[in-house]
Amino acid sequence: MQDKTCLGCGAKLSLDPKEVGYTKNLDMDYCMSCFRLKHYKDSKTHNHPKEIPNIKNGSLVLVVSSVLYLDLMFTYPINRYGENLKIVYVVNQLDLLPPQTNYNYLYERIRKEANLYHAEYQDIILMSAIHQEDIDKLKNYILSYKNVRDVYLLGVQNSGKTTILNALTNNTEALVDVKAGLTQEKITRKFNHLNIHDLPGLYQDNYIHNIMNYNEYRKLIPTSELKPVIYNLKDKETILINEIFALHLLNGNGSIVTYFNNLPIKMVNYQNLENQLLKDFEYTKHTFKISDNKKYQITIADIGIIHLMGPKTLELTIPKGLHISMKEAFFL
Repeated sequence: MQDKTCLGCGAKLSLDPKEVGYTKNLDMDYCMSCFRLKHYKDSKTHNHPKEIPNIKNGSLVLVVSSVLYLDLMFTYPINRYGENLKIVYVVNQLDLLPPQTNYNYLYERIRKEANLYHAEYQDIILMSAIHQEDIDKLKNYILSYKNVRDVYLLGVQNSGKTTILNALTNNTEALVDVKAGLTQEKITRKFNHLNIHDLPGLYQDNYIHNIMNYNEYRKLIPTSELKPVIYNLKDKETILINEIFALHLLNGNGSIVTYFNNLPIKMVNYQNLENQLLKDFEYTKHTFKISDNKKYQITIADIGIIHLMGPKTLELTIPKGLHISMKEAFFL
């Protein structure tokens, strides 16, 4: 008899409380962790799979990335998971971007980034998994690969892989949530004659789940359209974001545009910054210097993005261990 797996995360159901797929009854469809997440939006544990399941040689691999994670999109060595893989990068969650976003610019900017990393790929697809038109186009695209029988969804947590799986297969049993490391084992569903495999998320260290528990960080991760908020900062002025991030302008003037999940932002006195930051974390400072007048974006973990034009020098204060990067802006 084949082991029964959790419909939510793919883990093998077990009566052992120490196992990831723990359940009190093997007749249940969901493990206890997924049951609590599904019905109560509550999670007390975090388990990230140590390995990605094998990918069959010659398969189609959809590398799914949220628009919020484009700074790291091409840093993962996808080819090491199999031979002769047909790699397609799927930029998901366009619905998080402002409606006036120039998608042509976004596409060309992503191609430029791919070239920088010498990424090998068949295509780059821009989409939103919550829009049926985009799902229909993706279905037709997948079916255009006549000799493929297995399609794998691979990507960083919270990129929308499972949302795509559910949409492609008309099945909503696999859980969709902002919880990091939700998918524990490969989940396979049928789409026409194809096997669609949702793989555990690629582990990204230094994201918000590393410093907060689920019930705290789920309020910070964007799930709807990000409204740009503009601040006209002068030399030596500071803004405080959600009492855990601070941006201080060391020199230069001009607008700063923030894209966060309705987080509280206010102007503060830099001399008093230490007293206004939450005491829960140890903080570190990062200095960025922009010499030209191009638009750049600072990406703070999986929480949000800041846009700004040079020339400027600024200092970012963030909890120690969180990922932060600055690149030429991906969207305008």
